[in-house]
Amino acid sequence: MNEKKFYLYILKCNDGSYYTGHTDDLEKRMSEHQSKQYETYTAARLPVELVYSELFHTRDEAFCAEHKIKKWTRRKKEILISFFLRALLGSKTNKNENGFFLFYKPSIKILKKIINYFDGFTFKRIPNM
Repeated sequence: MNEKKFYLYILKCNDGSYYTGHTDDLEKRMSEHQSKQYETYTAARLPVELVYSELFHTRDEAFCAEHKIKKWTRRKKEILISFFLRALLGSKTNKNENGFFLFYKPSIKILKKIINYFDGFTFKRIPNM
């Protein structure tokens, strides 16, 4: 049986803002955003770039995560995106003995823990000394 998949996603818009949504077909939804198929927040802020996505087993899980993240500050979203991109692309500390970057994708369980962990925090900018 082919199990239905649902995605939470975050787009970075041309004006630097973030758009958070969920879908059951990420590739199709990205195409819809880029082609202005719907009059949405992103239509006036093209092009958009996919900077975060997460797979869920149910639409309700994806919807709940979307609404949780939509309430976050820009800073919280950027920390999540930064962690996600570093995990996907590896970092200087993630090289094997031959100097090649190791690529890995964090598990859904780990990303959900990160979202829940950050949800309880308030990030404040530290003034320059």
